[in-house]
Amino acid sequence: MPDVTAGPNDEVLRRLLEAMTKYELRSHAKRLKLPIPSRSLKAEFVKGLLDHADRCAVLRQVGRLDDPDQTAAAPGVPWTKRYASALAVFGLFAGVSGIVGYDLGVSTPATSPAQEETLKKLDALCAELVRQRTADVVTEGGADRKRNTHAELRSGIEKAKEAGLTSAQLRKARAALLAVDGGVEEVLKLIPEEEALASFEDALASREDSEERIAHAIDKNRILGLALLNAERWEQAAAVFDRISLLNPTDGLARLAAAECFAKLQQWDRAIARYDEFVTGSSHEDGDAWDELVPMSAMERLCCALNSRGVTYGELNPPDRERQIADFTAVIDMGDAPADQRAKALCNRGSVYGKLDPPDREGQIADYTALIKMADAPPDQRAKALNNRGITYGQLKPADRKRQFADYATVIDMPDAPAAHRANALYNCAVAYGELEPPDREEQIVNYTALIKMADAPADKRARASYDRGNIYGQLDPPEREREMADFTAVIDMAGAPVDLRAKALFNRGVNYGKLNPPDRERQIADFTAVIDMADAPAAARARAFVNRGVTYGKLNPPDRESQIADYTAVIKMADAPAEPRARALYNRALRYLQLGDIERARVDLVATLEVNGAPSTVRRGAERLLRDLHDKR
Repeated sequence: MPDVTAGPNDEVLRRLLEAMTKYELRSHAKRLKLPIPSRSLKAEFVKGLLDHADRCAVLRQVGRLDDPDQTAAAPGVPWTKRYASALAVFGLFAGVSGIVGYDLGVSTPATSPAQEETLKKLDALCAELVRQRTADVVTEGGADRKRNTHAELRSGIEKAKEAGLTSAQLRKARAALLAVDGGVEEVLKLIPEEEALASFEDALASREDSEERIAHAIDKNRILGLALLNAERWEQAAAVFDRISLLNPTDGLARLAAAECFAKLQQWDRAIARYDEFVTGSSHEDGDAWDELVPMSAMERLCCALNSRGVTYGELNPPDRERQIADFTAVIDMGDAPADQRAKALCNRGSVYGKLDPPDREGQIADYTALIKMADAPPDQRAKALNNRGITYGQLKPADRKRQFADYATVIDMPDAPAAHRANALYNCAVAYGELEPPDREEQIVNYTALIKMADAPADKRARASYDRGNIYGQLDPPEREREMADFTAVIDMAGAPVDLRAKALFNRGVNYGKLNPPDRERQIADFTAVIDMADAPAAARARAFVNRGVTYGKLNPPDRESQIADYTAVIKMADAPAEPRARALYNRALRYLQLGDIERARVDLVATLEVNGAPSTVRRGAERLLRDLHDKR
């Protein structure tokens, strides 16, 4: 390999190595086995490196650094692997510099009034884009608005570059894009996790004499943490946010973000500890370093933490209902609490009242009613409260059906209610009609049909409505088998239908094939087999499919006894099979052994059937009777 320091590019390489040294990239230089020049050359070389940024960008984009077809992209640059790798390393770091605020030794030029106005517009777009990401309110057209804001911000950044604004001045806009997009892989290329950790350890060690190092380490970890958070890599994100808290104990949003991560990991105690640190400290006050990325007022942050901590108290075992109610009440009683946070607290407290023993229905209804009457409550919260109050009216003794149906009708007719809440109201309405004495099957079908026809309804809710409507068709007198099976087929073929519903629909359709005249055993077995072959199907669904397929094998002409026993045996060997199908499999296999004249095996299975805790009473009685008969025949 030729000497990488020889030739006309000697100065470029020396400048590169000096920059790597200045910005604590000695490990990269050593890994590449490159010489490290004297630190006295630092000031002279740093600015000159910027002249070669275009070459670095080219090299950074090259997938194979030694690809001879790419040499034309950077004429005059030696294409040894070490040299290309070195330039690529610097290119990555140069990308980081634009995000975390390094200026690479070059002062930021003064901005003109026009440039200042451009920066203000970018700041406003950043704030709006982050607000759209963090908002709990999901409204129709929200996704389109986010896409439009995102495109406008990207366009603004490009125009700002053309207007002469430097990457350091665009740091806020670029960081917001990364934070909102959740482009964790892109961020990890710019800020590798090991680099962020090394920066943190260095800053922690030099806390007393290097505020600049601490600020740079916080910048790196903040952007990396947001990217990991958005990518739902909760454990890694929590570690990053905890690092920030160590470097800056007053950083409130780092604690809030860490608490959210621990809650997602279902580490409830650790989540509550982070919420406690935030709520009891002063870190939620204005002036937080996160303002530019996650614009929230101090009051909004405090309310968010109280609401989230209250929810987390409900996840403990046993739940701490008293502290839940206290946190939600604290938000409700704040006179200047943001409307969306107060509405959320009212909805949450109402839900907790319903979980008390005994439930406080009066308190439930009062909270939901207060939310519904809030003139500034977000539409989705009002719709949710109406749905919840409707359910609560149905839980009264006796149920208040008139008010229950009125609340559902209000949501269904709300022009600004999100589709998911309108779908819930239609579904709840159908369920309520089924709870009448006698059930109103016609109204049930009407509401399920309206939900199924909602083009913007969530797929899982449409699938459940189809499944439930299919069951109702089967309960009519006489049953409407064709419509019943059509609904089950719709669930089976529906993209986005939950796995458990698809398994149930396949199972029920298989049962119905056996009720046709004549029965369609081939399709019946095919549907049961489809459930058995679903790797992600619930264990209960697979166990019942095995049992029913075994029964079906016994109804073939001639019966397939070998396959029948194999299916029952498969259920018996399932470690996670529920009691009901396990008991049926044991009992049915005993019957088959009796038909084959294998009395001893039959006796063993009948005894095992009686030992199943939770075996159906009919199966238990049958096993006891058969054992008595076998005993009498001895």
